[in-house]
Amino acid sequence: MISPQFYNKVYDQSPVLNEFRSFLKQNSVPVLDYRQEEQFIENKALFHDIRHLNDTGAPTFTRKLAEDLNTLLHY
Repeated sequence: MISPQFYNKVYDQSPVLNEFRSFLKQNSVPVLDYRQEEQFIENKALFHDIRHLNDTGAPTFTRKLAEDLNTLLHY
């Protein structure tokens, strides 16, 4: 799981991240990537700073993550 970020920039060029993604894909491990989740991008109401969700953003993200995990696990 990759948590949401404030800015709409994705740093997919990292060799470590690319190698890790390749390993996960080869082993059929899903990745939940929330870096491009529109409700979070540049939403000052949800962030304490550019890397950390605040008291409003954290439960908002937790609900989204729980929904996606339930879908992923077929519950």
